[in-house]
Amino acid sequence: MSSKLTNDVLLYQKMLLDKSSSLKERASLYLKICNECRCIFYTYPVKIRILDEEQAVELLFSMEGRLRHLIEDFSFTTLPFDHYVKRVAYLQAQIFLRKQAKEKRRYDSLVRTVEDLEQIQIADEPLSYHPQKLSWNSDSEICRQLKKRIRSNPTFKRRFLQLVLKCVDELHSSHIPFLAKFLDMNEKELARIISETYAQSQKKRERTNELIAIKNRHFSDREFLRRELLILKEINAEPILIERVEKKLNRCEYNFSCALNELASRPNPVTHTVLAKLTNVPKGTVDSGMHSIKKILNRLIDAP
Repeated sequence: MSSKLTNDVLLYQKMLLDKSSSLKERASLYLKICNECRCIFYTYPVKIRILDEEQAVELLFSMEGRLRHLIEDFSFTTLPFDHYVKRVAYLQAQIFLRKQAKEKRRYDSLVRTVEDLEQIQIADEPLSYHPQKLSWNSDSEICRQLKKRIRSNPTFKRRFLQLVLKCVDELHSSHIPFLAKFLDMNEKELARIISETYAQSQKKRERTNELIAIKNRHFSDREFLRRELLILKEINAEPILIERVEKKLNRCEYNFSCALNELASRPNPVTHTVLAKLTNVPKGTVDSGMHSIKKILNRLIDAP
């Protein structure tokens, strides 16, 4: 079922083919359709909460030059023109957000200092010993059983500490008082061990962060090339230009896939060798201890 806006667009297209139609009427109808489109491009992304009002204004300005193309090339089958424009608005809003994120990364890389970038981009926040509000709770039945085992079995306590150290990337200074109490350890001693663990795994962490940066760069390039290819196809550009961009896009997608696979295959920065060195036990003991404590934890968690 066609809408009034769809009928206006079809009438305008008919007037374009009819050389005897009034130029003034055609211009008036075109202006009316354009205003309807502008209204959709501004209000729809805000209504569905993809963009805020300020971003919607920028999107509207960016789409101004494409209104004639949208109106004149529209072909009505089952989708009304206003729904078609909403779909375009949704897709362009997504592209706008990706472009905005890419521009922010470029701004960060050009303007910000290395120290600022580390604070913004690196997920591993350096440990700083300033207690904060913590939402962890040790009153559950599983925690009570674990605390009982830790107090009665030094071997289990050592294994549990090794498991904590293995998760050092997820820890913050506010976790230390809770864990120290849970493990019946001195807070400063636990903080020292955690800091040493973090330091010993720093090289692997730096390499992982470099790989994340490479992956992000390939992702940005891939999204830019996808958009460029879409625009070239829409304007019926020369086949040689389209082929050139397609080759670049395929190469970029391959590099992005390789970076993802390498990231997925990277082991935890805290290896069993590091844990063995920190807790003064053989690596084989750490291997068997990790296997044993994971079985115990799985059994406790899965218990009815």
